[in-house]
Amino acid sequence: MAGEHVEASYSGAACLDNTLFYAERVCANFLIVRQELGEWLNRIPLIFLLGFFVSVVFNRWVDIFKHIGFIDNLALHVAAILNDSGCEMRLIRRNIIRYAVLSQTLVFRDISLQVRKRFPNNEAIVESDVQNDNYSFKASLCRRSAKNAADL
Repeated sequence: MAGEHVEASYSGAACLDNTLFYAERVCANFLIVRQELGEWLNRIPLIFLLGFFVSVVFNRWVDIFKHIGFIDNLALHVAAILNDSGCEMRLIRRNIIRYAVLSQTLVFRDISLQVRKRFPNNEAIVESDVQNDNYSFKASLCRRSAKNAADL
């Protein structure tokens, strides 16, 4: 019985010793890394590095902003291409723009907290008349995918 206590206390002391030794090694490695980084900062100015980082982040946001589709260009193209003044053509133009507005709303709802607060669910989109109750974007997609699956 006494041998078990001695063995357990020896194991505990060995674990504690390894933990302290490991902590000392980590501290020693940290000091080496800190010293190396300090030497690098003397070679390369910190302002230059921060300016480069800000430039990369800004360019990333500009690229994302460029790739977001806006309905203005689409509306101008639709009006130029479908320029017939008939009632049916006017309804077609209107429906194309309605779907564009709806798709833009759904995209902005996923990437903007303000738009997410304004349209938390599909009912809010229907209530704001962005999406009519007569046509449901999700329902039409579901019907279309079910029809395509049935055709296969």
